[in-house]
Amino acid sequence: MRAFFWILCSSAALQVHPQFFEWTQLPSFPGTARDDASAFTIGSTIHVGTGRDVSFALTSDWYAYDIGDQSWTTIAPLPASGRQYCAAFTDGVYGYLFGGVDANGPLNELWRYDPSVDAWEEMPALPGAGRYATVAFSNGMVCTGVLNGGISTNECWLYDATSGTWAQRAEVPGPPRHRASGSGDLVQVIGGADAEGNALSDRYGYDPDMDEWATLAPLPAARIGADAVYDDALGTTYLVGGASSPTEFHNDAWEENGSGWSPLAPFTGGPRRGAVMAFVEDVSTPTIRFVFYGTGVDTEQRHNDWWVYTVLTESIAERTSVALRSFPNPSTGEVHFELPIGTSTSGMVHDITGRVVMTGPVSANGTLDLSGLRSGEYMIRIVESGRTYHSRTSIIHP
Repeated sequence: MRAFFWILCSSAALQVHPQFFEWTQLPSFPGTARDDASAFTIGSTIHVGTGRDVSFALTSDWYAYDIGDQSWTTIAPLPASGRQYCAAFTDGVYGYLFGGVDANGPLNELWRYDPSVDAWEEMPALPGAGRYATVAFSNGMVCTGVLNGGISTNECWLYDATSGTWAQRAEVPGPPRHRASGSGDLVQVIGGADAEGNALSDRYGYDPDMDEWATLAPLPAARIGADAVYDDALGTTYLVGGASSPTEFHNDAWEENGSGWSPLAPFTGGPRRGAVMAFVEDVSTPTIRFVFYGTGVDTEQRHNDWWVYTVLTESIAERTSVALRSFPNPSTGEVHFELPIGTSTSGMVHDITGRVVMTGPVSANGTLDLSGLRSGEYMIRIVESGRTYHSRTSIIHP
């Protein structure tokens, strides 16, 4: 599991209607292609590192992706052995990396990353056996995984960052498992593989006050090594990819909001498992959310690509929003729309983080000049006579 943190909307909750856009490819992860890496998000920066690379080497390097600049930078490597199948989580200030497996076997180490000084610090180790392919959550809980000797476990442990202590919690129901999916702030364990390697589809949610697990709606299909994130404001879980056997990989995507799972647009990059995933909601534009996804492995190769899936949610009053086709796409400046209005109006342009980067006139023939913007992905929203239109475009400067 790859753990995540999201920026929560500060406004009151809305009754929403989701509209999903296609996957868009972003600048590739700058490290070597790999699977079973780990990731956490602090503020507007996603941190990705460790894993097994294309030469089958275990890695300790780390990189940071700035959501606003759409760019990667190298950050301090983990000052320890190369490893894969670690679990990561964050408290919003620090990132934490737990467990994994290195050349000597399963690990029980816990490391903390401080972005203010770009440094890692070793924290108190789990007072139990080393383990890998676990799931971890932003409250410091670590569940399931593989112990030494290939033994699967359903154990759960909770790390208290204030006291630096670990405490054991109720085990996950169902068969012992590894390579399950989790979802950051909401403690839920989804699918994975049992001790014999069979794919699972069951799902369980944890009540921290009662220290109890409850059965939740299972996945529509069994999955090993899929990735999941959770949107707290909408109460929605998103899940992408995974495998159903050693030779069957998938690129399907799903959402679940308490009323069962529904399919989303499949991941454009193709079937894979062991990728990393992160979710961001913009505080200034709560109707826009972003699911980032990349790296991983398929039946032929490891990957270092990086993608975003934009989720636009609108209030009831905006359900008449219409998607517009824009052209050329990509563009070097002027963008044209098939806009069903006869007078000039104004467009609002958002960058990939949801920030408004430009407002400008849309001519009566549906043209908006974006030549002043740098290369990147943008969302355009136009309101005319009480009706909302939206479109996405890419700007590329030679």
